[in-house]
Order: sequence, then structure tokens, then C-alpha cells
Amino acid sequence: MYRAGTFRNRIMITSILLGLFVNSPVYSQYLRNPSLESQAVSDNLDLVDGWGASDNWSNPNFYQTYTPYRNPSSILYTPVDSNYFALFRARGDRYDSVQGWGFPPHTREYIYEKLLRPLEPNSCFEFKVSLCYNPDYQVYDLDFPDTAFPVKFQVWGAFGPDARNVPLLDTRAIRNTTWKEYTSYFTTEDQEISYILIEVAWDTINVYSKPYSGFALVDNLKLSYVGKPTVVPHNRLFHGDNKDILTPDNEGISYHWYPAEAVSDSTARSPRLREFTDSVKVAIKQENECPVIETFYFTINCDTLYPNKELDTVDFYYKFKDGLHLQAGDGISWQWNPPTDLSAANVQSPVLTDYNEYYQVHIQDKYHCERVENFHIIWNCDTLYPNGELVALNDTLTEPEDITLKPFVGSPVSNWSPPDYLSCTDCESTVASPRSSITYSIDMKDNYQCFHTEKFVFTVPLKIPNVITPNGDGYNDCYKVFGLPENTTFYLFDKSGRILCTVPNFEAVECWDGSREHLRSGTYWYAFESPGYGTLAKGFLLIVR
Repeated sequence: MYRAGTFRNRIMITSILLGLFVNSPVYSQYLRNPSLESQAVSDNLDLVDGWGASDNWSNPNFYQTYTPYRNPSSILYTPVDSNYFALFRARGDRYDSVQGWGFPPHTREYIYEKLLRPLEPNSCFEFKVSLCYNPDYQVYDLDFPDTAFPVKFQVWGAFGPDARNVPLLDTRAIRNTTWKEYTSYFTTEDQEISYILIEVAWDTINVYSKPYSGFALVDNLKLSYVGKPTVVPHNRLFHGDNKDILTPDNEGISYHWYPAEAVSDSTARSPRLREFTDSVKVAIKQENECPVIETFYFTINCDTLYPNKELDTVDFYYKFKDGLHLQAGDGISWQWNPPTDLSAANVQSPVLTDYNEYYQVHIQDKYHCERVENFHIIWNCDTLYPNGELVALNDTLTEPEDITLKPFVGSPVSNWSPPDYLSCTDCESTVASPRSSITYSIDMKDNYQCFHTEKFVFTVPLKIPNVITPNGDGYNDCYKVFGLPENTTFYLFDKSGRILCTVPNFEAVECWDGSREHLRSGTYWYAFESPGYGTLAKGFLLIVR
């Protein structure tokens, strides 16, 4: 059977065999020369009894008899009626244009004609055609030189000669190797059709993934009027994207919705309307030939979209310094109130920069309807300070530096700890000059009576030079090591491993240059050890005097 096409260019295409009709006259054949009678048996087809083609490359061959390429005795094709039938080719990606008489790949043979009378608008038509194919055929394909694959048969409507304005019929691949009559139906809409064009095409879904070489034998065309399809209108209010379920009154064995992109499933009985459109149609296959067509007309009403202009309140738990995003619904514009303590007041998802208990956002959607969303920001001690802690600072120092430590929220209820390298320990803010990795902490209580400990973490990696030049010029005169914890002991060895000197509390030594130990220029080995960390580092030291 034919497979239905799509609605396009004001024409609804369908191969659905269904319909209810009002009484109407049955017209005779619309086609000129439906049996394709022609004396033209080459690729130089001129207008013949109404049919013609403007393709500069190739036109269908017309035959009285035809036998396969490699095995002529296997089958003999003759016309279904009268004296002639046509053979239409489709050339694929791998078609050999040189061996194939200069015809390029990706070409399809076709013919067209002006109809005896235009196809009436808003009417159902029956199309019959006899088709077959034979796989044993010389097609000049580089991969399959002696094989043709099944192709589809297509019918187009047009408003002028040699044009493809409206897809009317699109078959599945023709796989029968003897003549078979195919019957299908289509329905026109608002404009009459004066021309018709027939051709073959590739089935790149079911046969092969890209254009390929194939052909079909064509004969005995019939195009006739059937009647006016039953049209059922529905008027609906639009409730929002994916909120309207469309169910036609009539049941059938298949459904075809147009436009397909407007619904969630174009072949389901009850799809969802994905977004607003003025109208959606469905052709329903029943027992008769032409479809019952139901049309859904939609109107946007803001009160229908948002029966309650103010939506339910959304709860968010506030977390200090956690970059909380307030996520409003979709729209084209947003206005937050109050506009304070937000990264921006006119975006969909602003960042909350400080605590505020309530926010309200006015949203205008793409349909220019307005609604309001509410946000309740909850202050919870456990959520605000997980494990009762807030890491206020986490920094890495590579050079000596003085840093002011100031708690973020609340009032102090303890002194700073530990007191090392601090300007003061009993003040709210203090200056730290850490020389080794250390974590400072202070206990706080905020305005909501939440207790927490704020921590300031400093990582100080060891920075140990391996050359000193104690010559008094002011450059590299002293062996200065940055990042040593307190009570670190310095050991210096000669090349044999003998200890030359031991310096306790080396981090407190202002300038060590080896002069007190009477060390000469040369290469030595060192080690740093700390009671809390063990051996911190080992290496060599070059002294140049």
C-alpha cells in the first residue's frame, strides 16, 4: 500500500484509507494518456500526449517489452494495458557518471503534465498505478554494477509546469518483481492543483541510508475524484505548552496529525500540543477510503493559562556564601521584588547575595501573559552552617603576607585560636602573618541565635632555596626558608654524611649564612625536622662566597 505523505504548502497528504463523505458526483479520469502510450523509446522524450519533462540529463525509457539485464530468459515484462510502459531510474551516490553515459549521481527521472481539469480544493482523490521492479539490472553503480534496489514512487502536485509544489503520494519501496496495482488516497485543501508530476525516489530509511541506484516500471495510471471528506471542527482554549491533550471524536486504526512538529506524537490518537498554534489537524483512518479530518482551533486566554495569577510559594533554605540561585519559571521577562540582595533583578535565575526572607517575581511569558511566583527563604541553623562550621577563607600563600581576618556573620563569642602570628586574639578582626600552614578559628553567634565556628585556612607550601651567596652585596646573603612550622630544626651535612651544624627554631632565625660555622664555598646536604611533622624536607645547598 502507499504510505501517506505530509501536510505541506496548504495541502494535506495522506494515504489513509478512510472517510465519511457527503454525496457528490464521481468524475472520470483527470490524467492525459494514463497508459503512458509513447513512441519515444530513448532518453530524448519530448511532449508526448500530454506528458513531458525538462530534465537536461535523462528521461524515462518507454518500452513495449523489457527483459532483465543478465538473465533475459527469466522474465518478460509487457504493458499492463495498451502498448507501452515506462522505466524510471534514480541514480545514487556511487553512480558512475562516465560509464553511465554522462548522467550525474543524485538524479531522478520524471515526467509531468497539465491535468485535464484541476484537482478541486478540499476534496478527496483516488490514485491507482501499476508498479514493479527487477533487481537484475545494469545501473552503473561502482559498488553494485549489476543490481538495482527498490525505490519509492512519488506523485507531486504543482501550480505550473515542471514543478514540485505539493507532495501528494509517497510509497514505500517497491519490492514486487511482477506487476502490482497500488491504490491510495489524498485530500487537497484550499487551492486547486493544475499540474501533476510523477517520479521515483530513494528510500533512505528502509532500504539504504543514502541515495542509491534503483528503478521502477510504471504503467496504467488512474486519478479520479472520490468526494468531500467529513471535516469536524473543534474550538479550544490553549492551556499551555504540553498541557493540552488532543483527542478526536472519531476512532480509527491510524492517525496522522499536522503539523507533525506541533504535537508530541504525530501518529498517536491523543498527543499533547507542544506549543501554541492556531490550528492542528488529524486525518483518521477508518474503514472507508478517504479520511475523516478533525481540526482543532486554539485561542490563547491568559486567564485560562494561569487561573491563579499568583502561583504557590517555593521554599528555599538559605546557605551563607553558597551562591543560592532563585529559579523562576520560563518566560521572556522577569522582575524580582524586592530587587535588593540579588545579583540582578531582571533575570530568570538571580543569585541571592544576602539573606532576605521573601521574594516575588513577576513573569511575562512568550504569549505575553503575566503571572507571579513567590519564594520563601528559610534560615535554618543546621542548613546554614553544616556541622556548625563556616569556612570563611581558604587561601594558599607563597610569600610572607599580612592578611586581615574578619568574620562574615554574627558577633564573636570566643577569642581567635591559635594565637600564632596574630596581631591580637580578643578583637573581632585581627591581622595574621602566617609563616607556615595554619587554620584560625573563632566562635560566632548570628542575629538568629545560630552558633557556628568560622575558619580561616592558610596553606603555606615550603619554599627552600638551594643557593646562597653570602658576600655582603644584599642578594641571597641569607638562607631564608618560607613555610616552616614552629620549632623546626635545621641540620647541615657534608658529602660524607657528617653533621656540620644543628640550628633549632630555624624559622625564627633572622639570617643564617654559615659564617658562624666557618663554612666554605661548596655543596652541602640539609634536612628540616619538626616535632609535629617529622622530616619536612631534604636536599642540597650550594654556598658560594
